[in-house]
Formats: sequence, C-alpha cells, structure tokens
Amino acid sequence: RDACFFAKRALSAPIALAVTGASRDPQAVFSRSARHLFLVPWRGGTLVGVWHKVWDRDPSAVRVEESELAQWIAEVNAALPGFALALADVALIQCGLVLFGENAPGASDLKYGHRSLILDHTRAHGIEGLITHVSVRYTVARADAARVTDLVFEKLGRRALRCATEHTRLFGGDFERFDELVRSVRRDAGRDLPDAAVEGLARSHGSAYGDVLALARERGGRVLILPGSHTLEAEVVHAVRHEAAQTLSDVVLRRTDLGSAGHPGSAALEAAAALMAEELHWDATKRQFELDVTAAAFPALS
Repeated sequence: RDACFFAKRALSAPIALAVTGASRDPQAVFSRSARHLFLVPWRGGTLVGVWHKVWDRDPSAVRVEESELAQWIAEVNAALPGFALALADVALIQCGLVLFGENAPGASDLKYGHRSLILDHTRAHGIEGLITHVSVRYTVARADAARVTDLVFEKLGRRALRCATEHTRLFGGDFERFDELVRSVRRDAGRDLPDAAVEGLARSHGSAYGDVLALARERGGRVLILPGSHTLEAEVVHAVRHEAAQTLSDVVLRRTDLGSAGHPGSAALEAAAALMAEELHWDATKRQFELDVTAAAFPALS
C-alpha cells in the first residue's frame, strides 16, 4: 500500500527529509536506518509522503488508519519541528495498492519493486503471443510502453517504427509558458470568471481548456462554477462525456480539483452529483449512494 496526505498548512518550497522512525524503507539509497519523505507545496497546502506498508487484507478495503497517520505526522515533526503538523491539518489522505514488491513472508515494511515487470511468456513459459507488463510508476510508463511495443514488433517479425512519444507533447501540453496559458484562458473565459477558476482550468486542462469552455457555453452561454469552489460545472460534465468518469468520487478526487484540497462542502458535492445524475440517468437512490461514498473519502479527524 502506497500512501500520502494533503495538509492545509502551507510550505513555501519543496523539502526532502531523511527520517529515522518506526516506518522504514528497507531499500533507502542513502541510509539503511532512515526513510525519505517529501513535502511539496500544492494548491495552497502541502503534499506529504510517501509511505509504503504491506497490505495483506482485502484489496477493496485498503485504507490508512488514524494511528498510522499520527505516527507519520510525528516523523515529519521530528525532522521539521517548525512545520508543527497536527491531525487537524490533514484535509485528504490518498492511498492505493502497489502491485508488486520484494518482501519476505511476514514483513511489515515494503521493499518496493523498483523496476517495472515486462515478461515475455514465450521465453518464460513457452506460451506464444502473450506479454505481461506491470509498470512500477507513472514516471517510467512512457519508456515502458515503448519497450513493450518494440517487443510486440519483434514477436511479429516486423521492424519497429521509431518511437515518437519521447518528444511528443502530452494532450493539453501545447504551450511554452504557464503564465501565457493563464492569460489565454482569461481572454477566452471573460472577465467574470474568478482568477482561481482561471488558473485551475489552465492547470487541469492545459491548452485543451477550450473544450471545457465550449461545453460550458453549450449548456447555457455562461461559465458557471460549483458553489463554494473554483471548479466549473462544465468540468464535471466534461469528465463524464470525455474522460469516462462514472462515479462522483472519481470526478471529485481525480478528474477535477474539486476535492483535491479537502472536502469542498456539501453544496458543491450536491451540485456535482446533480450534473452527473443528469448525464448518467441516476435515480435518487444512486445519487445519494454516490454522495455517501464520496463524503466517506474525506477524513474526519480531531
């Protein structure tokens, strides 16, 4: 299990910490007796992480216990006392499952799988036409994909085309300077849109922001914002129509910035759920279920 959290307390610059504590990284490069944590300013607060622990229970029930969170906060405060984090500062906890590691039976600390798995089953098991790929992290996924594609061409007996993704910009990345992109969003969105919404649209959609604005105007001519937030109503609809979003929690926690800095408020969640219900034809029971699941994703810490 991989975990990090978002704290409402702001940090002015990124910091890397070497921490000696109860949770350890058995494969730490610089010190076998310490683990490394990172604090990154983000959206007016700070992202803090990352912790790896073995999760040997039901994968669908993966979570972070409050006692673990308290231990991690204590580790950060021991290394950076002036930051003075408290449980009440935690607005959001993110955790997920790492697909593979290198652990002895019964181990509690994770020796993380540092290399992606690309398995040619012809060579390993004599099974023709089957390749297994498990990428260890997003930052190496593009290079992994190129290697797997080259292997596919090799198995087909064809010469692989030269990979262009090393130099191809990501979707929405057709700009040189972020401040210039923000000015473009401001020009096209009009003067009524708050600065935070303009910057959020630029950060979330990059040079493809025009797709969201076009959708907003298609729905009524005005660019409307979810109550108490800086997220556009059209971003919710866009997530459903063009990003395969099917659940409210997906839209709130991943497809938009609505819940990225903590609970956005009941009014915003209700409005987003209403938009999704209209798009996906939810009945009242389904809509309430989605609201309940999404609300449960935010910590209730004292």
